[in-house]
Amino acid sequence: MLNRILNGMYSTIGYMPQPKQETRIKLLPETEAWLLRVAPKHFASADSPTTFEAVKKQAEPYGIYHVFNGGSTDTMFSERKYQYAYRAWHDSIHMAHELDFSKESELLVARLQEKIALKHGINPRDAKILRLDLETHIYYYYAKGEHPVKQIELITDCLNNGLSATINGKKLYH
Repeated sequence: MLNRILNGMYSTIGYMPQPKQETRIKLLPETEAWLLRVAPKHFASADSPTTFEAVKKQAEPYGIYHVFNGGSTDTMFSERKYQYAYRAWHDSIHMAHELDFSKESELLVARLQEKIALKHGINPRDAKILRLDLETHIYYYYAKGEHPVKQIELITDCLNNGLSATINGKKLYH
């Protein structure tokens, strides 16, 4: 026992297990299925609207959202169809709450995403990931002026080290 304490395996208070480190973030299949159910009608292409006004103009007449089919392929989704459903759902939250695409509004939408997911019975870890996906993306974009290529690395870093460490750490500024 003394050797274990001296070697750091045990503290003098008792065994102190190390926190589990996330290694590969993916949403649960039931969360992805839920996204397909809650997402409004949508289609994906490279020339999707990029402003709040343009999304609103296109979506309002028929309730069909036009989402971007590019961006990071290293994501929390198992297939692109779930990513497109997520984007349409995300845009529908903007429209429902009249929230533009400013940094402040995006961060508010991130919190709404988590709240809505929890209200619908989504696993708390996945609900948190839905929030962090957007939060880390927005902080990265405003720090670097470009969209992240490896979105999953940001989310993983955030889950392991906290949002503050990710925002202030090498993932965003170096």
